[in-house]
Amino acid sequence: MALRKGRWIYFLLLVSIPALAGLIYLKACGRKPKKALPKSELQFSAEKVEMRITGREVGLKGYYYFRNNSSQKSIHKLLFYPFPVDSGHNFPYIINVYYFPSGKKITYGSKEKLIYFPIDLPPRSTTAVVVEYRQCIQTNSGRYILHTTECWGRPLERAEFLIWVPKGFQDVQLSYSPTKVETLRSQVKFTIKRRNFLPHKDLEIEWK
Repeated sequence: MALRKGRWIYFLLLVSIPALAGLIYLKACGRKPKKALPKSELQFSAEKVEMRITGREVGLKGYYYFRNNSSQKSIHKLLFYPFPVDSGHNFPYIINVYYFPSGKKITYGSKEKLIYFPIDLPPRSTTAVVVEYRQCIQTNSGRYILHTTECWGRPLERAEFLIWVPKGFQDVQLSYSPTKVETLRSQVKFTIKRRNFLPHKDLEIEWK
């Protein structure tokens, strides 16, 4: 049976929006960073990432802080969150996105190696979003995509990364020098803290 005109329009939107989202992400996150955005635009101001690694799994919980610098304009934006997916790192099998601290869930869509979701910010406000995921790995390495921060055009005011690995891991190497290393009962905890941070490479952890 032929679809009515209204249903055809709905179907085309359903198919084209995810594809368009991917194109926007790729265009926005080219290798050359953008110029600094006007103060009235949405600002990605800070992040805190907790990364727990076991033998064959990476669990990550990231807190992301976004600021609306406008005193009058509300902002509604679609954000893109990429995952490190390749032959040794699977697409996450658990993903949760929600506002912090309320815990209100945010509905997300997925396309290839990323997810996308909307956020809303009233004028002169800061909103925190949490992204949690668990990812199976087949290699002695974990990675957190960090270089795409360049797409925002200005450094993070503050960034903190907490990485836990089993105490039995040998020759652990991080792509950023840790601020602090603690040996716990069964784990080693690496802390990395930065201010005015504009990363040009990902956070990578390797071990033997």
